[in-house]
Amino acid sequence: MKVYLIYDHPSSLLANALQAYLSPLFSKSCEFTLCANRETARENWTWDELFDVSYKEQSLGNKEAKESYFIFLFQGKNEGNWFASFDHHRPSLGFVQTSGWELYQLSNPLYAIAYHLLTLLTAMKFFGNEESPNTFYHGKSIGCMFDFTGFKSEVIYKLQSAYICKDCLESIKQRAPEKVEALNYLQGVTDAFLSIRHNLFQVDLKSLFGNLAYKLHVNERMTFGLEIEGKWINLPISKGREATLYMLLLHNQRGLRYIDFKKEAVLEDYLSLYFRYFVSKGSYEELYRQAKQQIKDHTFRKSLEPLISRMRKKLAEALLNYPEIKEQLYIQNQDGLMYIPLNRKFLVHNIQIKQRMVG
Repeated sequence: MKVYLIYDHPSSLLANALQAYLSPLFSKSCEFTLCANRETARENWTWDELFDVSYKEQSLGNKEAKESYFIFLFQGKNEGNWFASFDHHRPSLGFVQTSGWELYQLSNPLYAIAYHLLTLLTAMKFFGNEESPNTFYHGKSIGCMFDFTGFKSEVIYKLQSAYICKDCLESIKQRAPEKVEALNYLQGVTDAFLSIRHNLFQVDLKSLFGNLAYKLHVNERMTFGLEIEGKWINLPISKGREATLYMLLLHNQRGLRYIDFKKEAVLEDYLSLYFRYFVSKGSYEELYRQAKQQIKDHTFRKSLEPLISRMRKKLAEALLNYPEIKEQLYIQNQDGLMYIPLNRKFLVHNIQIKQRMVG
């Protein structure tokens, strides 16, 4: 599934922010692509004009994905005064209004716009071919993404709830031609809604409770546990290559780049650590030869990228209630440099990194 985001000049920065925000939440189930063609801003738009912008991008052709959607992000007003809508005659075309959110006094309109973009995409994906348009919306607000909201209080209520009701999920299930693909997409929507709700309506607990005392413990089996004010949380870092890579990043306080694994010292640290703690059969020499061949074939990085992605997602979920600590344990990326910003005085372990394997 591929989503092409078209935008006018005033929505340029927002379009880039939306792509950066949503893409990691969906992994490969939904790809967000920015279109270089920027539309001239207008104060007022008709729906036909809005849909025609999306159609113009669609008509350029060369769109690889079998399932593609074209969404126009624009500032200004539209004749129906809707946040978003799609063309019921051409259900792959739609628009999302990016202006007017100052009326709702939200901390950052990005998240509200992301919410309505996902609501629109879900409607297009599963209800776009309905004979009677808009019948899937709720006339009475229940907090579902498909509430037909007309008042400010209802809009805020929907954003605070940020969920898909059971009836709508059942309707989606009945219309989903590919169950696995639909499940992966809906998981991305659920993750996004959780993030949106948290970012829009988060409570500043730090000001209430102050800084929490914590330590990260790594035991002799290389499992990770977080001690917070006497409470213990097992971090969901899987044994094997995930744990090895996370431990290596903890050891390299200045961070690592993927290209650093071409260096013998870094590669040997990674492989020997993995071999000593998690390999029960086979030889280190064979493991080393396989890694060197992957580096030669330019596939070694591809074996590391999913590990980083999974760990980031799991850490974000596990530490959702501890945002300050999450920022310290999360694998950050700055211009390709991966690092864990944790102050190492809060790290407790006796894992030996620099232990070379001999044949």
